Amino acid sequence: ESCQDLLLGKLLHPNEKILHLEEKIRIGKAAQRLIEEDVVFITHGTTTRQVFLDLPQSKKFTVLTEGLDILCLSADYPNVRTFLVGGLTNFNTMQLEFAPYITSELDQVNVQKLIMGVAAVSLTNGITFYDYASYRLLSHIVDRVEEIIILADSTKFGRKELIDCIPIEKVNTIVTDSGLSTEYLDGFEKLGIQCILT
Repeated sequence: ESCQDLLLGKLLHPNEKILHLEEKIRIGKAAQRLIEEDVVFITHGTTTRQVFLDLPQSKKFTVLTEGLDILCLSADYPNVRTFLVGGLTNFNTMQLEFAPYITSELDQVNVQKLIMGVAAVSLTNGITFYDYASYRLLSHIVDRVEEIIILADSTKFGRKELIDCIPIEKVNTIVTDSGLSTEYLDGFEKLGIQCILT
């Protein structure tokens, strides 16, 4: 059994059920339309991987990722060039965790868009994460990208997790489902953040 077979087996038959899968599929579909011939950093995760669900074969772009899931799923698309950043392999989270030399690599890369799944979104604390590894990696990317696109189902809003990662003012676009409250819709409108409901 190849490495790719093992990884795809974990993707297709996860040990735990993916919560809010229907919403995440719709969010991923909407995110596809935001990708042009860009250089895009796509983070690992159960929402971001839906970007590659029935992705049009005509889509041509470059992906950087720390996600083993994103790497495997992009293999079916010959017009997508994929670069995997180095680091410690974590098969539980399907990601390569931050290693010290990644910083210098990313400083030389021109990324137009960052498409990321998140642990939680708050109007006061912004984007927050469960783990320090994700924070350390993304903190080196957010100041270099032209556009930050957040993919999150509506259950992620109004919560705070362990580490503050990105101030909400730095976010350009949020793609979520129709369950998002008017408090957040109004808050994003005041901040000039585009909000796409699926």
